[in-house]
This record gives sequence, structure tokens and C-alpha cells, in this order.
Amino acid sequence: MSKGTGLALLYGLASALPLLIAFSAPGGFLFMLLVPLPLFLAGLSMGSAAVVLSATSACLTLSLIIAVATTKVTGSLAVGLADGAGMFIGTAFTLGLPAVVLVRQALLNRTRDDGSLEWYPAGQLVMWLTGAGVLLLAFSFASLLWFGIGDSLEAIFAGELAEALRLMLPEVGEAQLKEAAAAAAQVGLGVGLDSWLMVIAANGILAQGVLGRYGRNLRPAPDIAQLDLPNWLGLALAATAFVALLAPGDIGFLARSLVMVLLLPYFFAGLAVVHAACRSRGARTAMLTIFYLILVFFAWPAALVTGLGLLDQMIGLRRRFLAAPGKQENE
Repeated sequence: MSKGTGLALLYGLASALPLLIAFSAPGGFLFMLLVPLPLFLAGLSMGSAAVVLSATSACLTLSLIIAVATTKVTGSLAVGLADGAGMFIGTAFTLGLPAVVLVRQALLNRTRDDGSLEWYPAGQLVMWLTGAGVLLLAFSFASLLWFGIGDSLEAIFAGELAEALRLMLPEVGEAQLKEAAAAAAQVGLGVGLDSWLMVIAANGILAQGVLGRYGRNLRPAPDIAQLDLPNWLGLALAATAFVALLAPGDIGFLARSLVMVLLLPYFFAGLAVVHAACRSRGARTAMLTIFYLILVFFAWPAALVTGLGLLDQMIGLRRRFLAAPGKQENE
């Protein structure tokens, strides 16, 4: 086994550490947000083959942990193996596949006429992330159908939400739980997918920053202020929103969830506007730090940022900031 192969496998094993901390420490569930980080560290420092190895190692390790834990709790090896297999499939779709695809695309480049390298643009990376979200949405629907044959997808999802709320809020009455779950279920699946995709993106950005600091990155960090989205995305969003408003039943539920996923690129476009607007400010770093702290600790600014991204695509806010004199930034 080569040194690179062994290191890639170790990165995969390291992805299990946040899960173990979550199981053993109060408040440790926050560390689960760092599960994708080792995969991006492997891929963005050693290449696409490394992220495939580390993702495979991570999925196997996480599924083994769940299998052992379930077997210990239930006393049944068959149940443990079944849960472990389910965990492997789930992590392959939600963790491994997005990391592998994003790293592969991020490392694509071509040589310009002047001999310099042109790297894969940030906007296209966001679209691949959104594509992963659409695939995860399809996987989620398939899972809901598997676990709730005969019921509507929204009712199945509402039931799953009610069960989760029951565990987190045991003091709340059953009727209130069901009412809250039913209300949240209307867009909750799409919002949940968006949240996870943002976690994936944040880990990729964090990994690139860490590697760049120590000179281990294979590509330079993309300039988020130059992020561009395809024109067809707005048409796809409008058509999906139209179906979401009119279609009943499972089709409407699917469309509402898809609308939330298709809004994700506009969130990143909104971030690009913020970065462009801060370019001429003397306290740019402080302003961006405060902005991101507010974004992390409060959920509602994300909706405003998404709206800013939609507005930018319609009237070109960012182009006006970037066209102003003196807007130079090394991000």
C-alpha cells in the first residue's frame, strides 16, 4: 500500500470521529457537521482518486459503527447488519457522492493561450452541488415510499418529523407535535436538503482554506464574487414553482421540495453580491466576519440572501459593484 493510499484511507476513518463524539459527548451532535471535512481535505490535496478512497473508507466505517451499535442495543446481529447496510447506502448518497463529484469538478482545469491555468468556475460547482441535491431528493422520495407504502409522501414525511420532534420535545402534547410536523412537512424536506448541501459546501470551503494556508492545495480558491449561474435555472425554478402552486398530492409535494433545492444556487449568488459589495470597504474582513456569524446563528438571513441572489440575476446588482472603481480583493 502506497503512502498516498494509506493517507486517503485514514482521512476516511477520520470522518467517523465526529460521529463518535456526537454519541459520547453532550452537545456533540454539532461535530457531525464536520463529517465531510476529511474527505475534502483528502481530495483537494491529493486528487480525485484519493477522495474516492476516503469516501469509501468513510462509508464503510460509519456503517460498521451503526451496525455494532444497533446489534448491541437490539441483541440481533441481523438487525445490526441491516441497519449497517442502510447506513452505507445512505452515506454513499448523502456524503460520498457529493464529495467525490465536487472534488473531481473542482480540480478540472485548462490551459489558456498565455499558458496560465483556468480552473473550473465557482458557478458550475454550485450547479453540480444543486444536481447532487436533486439526486438526494429522488433518493429521499424513494426512501419515503419504501417506508410508507400506501400513504402520501407528505403524510409519510410528516410522520417521520413528528417522531423526531417527539424525541426532542417529550413534554409537548401529541396533537401539537402532529400539527407542527404537518406544517413543517410542506417544505421541510427541501429545507433539510438545502441545509445539508450548505454543510457540504462549507466543509469544502473550509478544507480549501486550511490546505491553502499550509500550501497543500491543488487549486487556488475560486472568487465567489465572480460566481455566475446559467440563465435556464430561472426558467426551471419558475416552472417548478408553477407546478408546486397548482399540483395536488405527491406531485405538489415533490415540486415544493424541488423549488427549495433550486433556490440554493441563488443563496450562493446572494453571497457573491455581499462579497462584491464589500470589496471597496476598508473593514471588509470584519464586515464579512460579522455577516457570516449572523448567518450561522440566525436562520432567517438565509432567506434574505437568497432573495438578494434572485434580484442580482434579474437586474445585475453584482456587476454594478464590480464595475465600480477600486474594487479589488484578494479572496
